[in-house]
Parts: sequence; structure tokens; C-alpha cells
Amino acid sequence: MLVKYCSRVFALQLVSTAILIVTLVIVGRQVAEGRRAAYSTAYAVVREILQSPETRAARRHVLTQLDDPKKFDEWSTDDKQIAEIVCQSYDDAAIMCRRGMLPADVVADSWGDSLRRSWPIVLPLVVAYREKREAPELWDDFEWMAELAALSPGPSMGRLQRCRNKVGDWIGGSDRPR
Repeated sequence: MLVKYCSRVFALQLVSTAILIVTLVIVGRQVAEGRRAAYSTAYAVVREILQSPETRAARRHVLTQLDDPKKFDEWSTDDKQIAEIVCQSYDDAAIMCRRGMLPADVVADSWGDSLRRSWPIVLPLVVAYREKREAPELWDDFEWMAELAALSPGPSMGRLQRCRNKVGDWIGGSDRPR
């Protein structure tokens, strides 16, 4: 009798454990899917911020018209306002990354070239505003994102370059797959 009881309890424990494992797998997948959905939404917001016509025009102006940081003293009021748009848009995107709404490497990789090129150009403006306003936190998230982008080309660019190198090796005849 005791053996039958223990067998039943053991069987129930096995079934319960199996149900628990299946439930945990399902919940894990739901959490991962929820995270992907949240990242997707955050990416759409960041893309809207950084790819708006106004922001793109501002970046274009900064990168083509203000590309010599030594000439900051010659910037017009309009130049400064346009540069502010660039600073604020990248700061907004970086804030979302630093708060975990979107992986930072997504932005650093997708807009890395622009981040690396625009930060040194707007740096004199940022420094001047920080000093004038006594606000060292001004556009600090943009600075963080630009530094992240400057560490190296993004992960996908690294994969692309490795692929190109490998294809080049194959075309050249060395290390060709059989």
C-alpha cells in the first residue's frame, strides 16, 4: 500500500515537473518575444527621431557646412540651432539606449558613421553650452553614444568586413572552400 502511494506521488511529481518545465520554456519564449517587440518599438521611435527630414537636413548641414571644428567662432546663430537639433536627436536616441529600451549597439552600428563624424564637429558647441549653463550633463548621452560608436565599427560591419575578406581570399585562390 505504501509502495503504491509512493509510486503515485512520484508519478505526480514527475508530471508536475514536466508541466513546470514546459511552462517555463513557454514563459521564457514569451519574455523573449516581448523583449523583441519592445526593442522593435523602440527602434521605430529612434528611427523616427534620427531619420526625420528635419534631423537629416540638420546632420547634412553639420557634416558638410560645419565640418571644421576650428571655425566654431564663425558659426552663425542658425548654424548653432541646426547643430542643436543634431545634438538633441542623438541625445534622445542615446537616452533610450542607456535606459535599456534598445541595445546601444543597434544605434552605434546603424548610425555609427554619422555619430563618429558629427561629435567632433559639435563638440565646441557642447563645451560652450555646458560651461555657459553650468550643465555638464548637457548632451552627455550623445557623447556616450559617440564614444561607443568610435570604439570600433559596429558588430555587423565587422562581420561584413570578415565576409568580404574571406570572399577576397577565395577569389584570390587561397583558402577556397571545396
